[in-house]
Amino acid sequence: MKLVWLPSAVQDLAKSVEYLRDRANSATVNRFALRVHAVASRLPEMPYMGHVTPEDARFREFHIPGSTINLIYRVMEEEGEIQLRSVFDTRRLRVDDWD
Repeated sequence: MKLVWLPSAVQDLAKSVEYLRDRANSATVNRFALRVHAVASRLPEMPYMGHVTPEDARFREFHIPGSTINLIYRVMEEEGEIQLRSVFDTRRLRVDDWD
């Protein structure tokens, strides 16, 4: 399977990085971004490591330990891909629909 970062996930990550830039040094911001990418890159190897979301059973959610970040994604078996929909910061309100 291949990992596809949807524009919504790229935008979410950019917002989180921007938020951190105002509050942390550049080394911390870089570590954060690298960690998100490292965990996301493991999804093709273990697509079911996240749990099904309570909002919508089509989506899975994986919490990055030691962070406030959840990766929201959908396993698209027929397409052979994992669509990363959101890099969700749990400090934000949850959304009703990730489509």
